[in-house]
Amino acid sequence: MTPVVPVVIGDDWKAVFLWKALYEAGVFVNVAIHPAVPPAGALLRTSVMATHDTGTLDEALAIFKQAKLGFEAEHGPLPTND
Repeated sequence: MTPVVPVVIGDDWKAVFLWKALYEAGVFVNVAIHPAVPPAGALLRTSVMATHDTGTLDEALAIFKQAKLGFEAEHGPLPTND
């Protein structure tokens, strides 16, 4: 088990724009783009710690959702887990 939870975005530019939106909303994640990951493998690396309580995680997930919706309205769809 690892505290790192990757969120695969795929496209480098989309990953950077989403990282910036999350950062500006108060959620810190790391962005990994090529050559640190394979081409089309851009991702956001979240780190969940034991000190994160349910309320903090729920707030972060709500911010992720808002950032995703705002991003998609302007830049197009992000990948899904379907």
